[in-house]
Amino acid sequence: MAGVMEPTREPGAGRAAPDLDAVRAALPQFEILGLIGQGGMGAVYKARQPQLDRFVALKILTPPPGADQHFAERFQREARALARLSHPHIVTVHDFGQAGAFFYLLMEFVDGVNLRQAMKAGRFTPEQALAVVPPICEALQYAHDHGIVHRDIKPENLLLDKTGRLKIADFGIALMMGAAPENPRDAFAAQTAGGLTQGSVLGTPQYMAPEQSAPSSSPVDHRADIYSLGVVLYELLTGELPSSRLEAPSSHMRGIQVDVRLDEIVLRALQEQPERRYRTALDFKTQVEIVAATPIPPSVPRVEPSPSSKDAPRRSLAGRGCLIGACVFLLLPVTFIAAFVFAPSRYYSKVTMEVRADPPESAKPFESAVRSYDPQFVTTQFQILQKSEILYPVIERLDLVKEFSSPNHPLTKQQVYLRLKGSMQLEEVRNTGLIEIGVYDTDPQRAANIANTIAVVYRDLRRADIMNDRQRELEPVEDEVAQQRKIVEDMAARSAELRSTGGIDDPDPESSNSVLGASRDKAAASRYLEAKGRYLQSRRLLEEAELTLTEKRIRLSTADGRNAVKIWERAEPADHPYSTGLRGLHFLFDR
Repeated sequence: MAGVMEPTREPGAGRAAPDLDAVRAALPQFEILGLIGQGGMGAVYKARQPQLDRFVALKILTPPPGADQHFAERFQREARALARLSHPHIVTVHDFGQAGAFFYLLMEFVDGVNLRQAMKAGRFTPEQALAVVPPICEALQYAHDHGIVHRDIKPENLLLDKTGRLKIADFGIALMMGAAPENPRDAFAAQTAGGLTQGSVLGTPQYMAPEQSAPSSSPVDHRADIYSLGVVLYELLTGELPSSRLEAPSSHMRGIQVDVRLDEIVLRALQEQPERRYRTALDFKTQVEIVAATPIPPSVPRVEPSPSSKDAPRRSLAGRGCLIGACVFLLLPVTFIAAFVFAPSRYYSKVTMEVRADPPESAKPFESAVRSYDPQFVTTQFQILQKSEILYPVIERLDLVKEFSSPNHPLTKQQVYLRLKGSMQLEEVRNTGLIEIGVYDTDPQRAANIANTIAVVYRDLRRADIMNDRQRELEPVEDEVAQQRKIVEDMAARSAELRSTGGIDDPDPESSNSVLGASRDKAAASRYLEAKGRYLQSRRLLEEAELTLTEKRIRLSTADGRNAVKIWERAEPADHPYSTGLRGLHFLFDR
């Protein structure tokens, strides 16, 4: 486990680990067993909690020289956020605190190796490399949803326990998004440093996104983690880090049959501009799962140079350059023509709909989409639109398992689901509640049918949810009416009993204006009037509750959730393909 929990060490920034005896003296509640990792921000010790009889990882953070007085506040704030993360693929923070000069994080102890050590043990196959990505994406998406960016994804921070389960470690330098600094003078430092390592550029240079190296000019958000994970995937596939001149991974994987879709996935994750990468970690995960779930298309095996070619006479550099230039000049037009002719075209269709978090009772004009805009709600609907609850009914209605399968390559519903997720493109019309659901397919009519069916299934499900919510609104009111009715019955019986036993003459027991006849028992008459008053009051409360229930029932019967989702523009089959075989070369033009 040495180095498994090790924080990032910047060149020349490392300091000696705190003395073991000093740590034991400061934290007597733990049995400190030994040092397992050391970095620029502190050290990690293997320890044991006697009370719980478990092994833990104890990270000691020593404030850097010259740390300001707000270090403890930032540590408390960030540690509290980290402790709230609870995910099977994130190392758990059990506790945190300060003991003397030491700030510590008490974390789950992962008994295993990190990904770097696993890579040194042997080359990963493409299948093994792809298996690493989904759990990491799930953990990152969970952290991003909680406003935390890791900022230092690298093999050393990806742990494998003895069962093969992956866990992300060292969120200690994570950027806490959305937390405004208490002191205005810390605003710039909080943006650039993201917390405990104030004033320094965070991350490991080989794995950092371009915007991390110049944080003062470019904001760093969750897409920096997507870039870093792209570097890790590139390294898993090729055994080396990407160079400054980015090349497709397949160009470095000689002797291995490569699915060219891997190139598209990796190169998109490694785009220099954040907006050109995957929008979320889940989008990254989906594309990887599609490749992993579907067979590799037939391809021509890579031809390796024969050993004898090493002994062949060398051509001069000038001659070789001329030959290469001539070949490129002659073959380039042929390549373009072949790409257009032989590669399948893809058609794109989209449907536009409006979604509202709190739908009005009556229909409103189209411009209401601006007033009903709720960015957080729209983001949530993006995730819902890609869930199996939406796409499985689409697959069944359109019989897409049969449509996408072939006699030689039958697909399961899960494989079709992943393919369908990969063919979707969700966009929001800026600052409105409008969502565009786009679908790519080789058949223009099928692309339109899929887009329209997704919108209809989502609309019906959303309306059903709203109806269920409103039905649930009735339940407490119905309970209140039933309870009040029982109270009225009890009060009426009590009033009648007192009137009878006391010989009270009341010409109108249901009215508060009636005048009692002469009664010789004044105490009995007083008790009766008090009981009658409570009965009449309970009856008025029952009438009010019944009126509220009636109004809610009328609302439920007239409001069917139609205003929650409005399909404004249905998808139509495209007349022309969106892209041709050249899409496989798009990364050359995107750069």
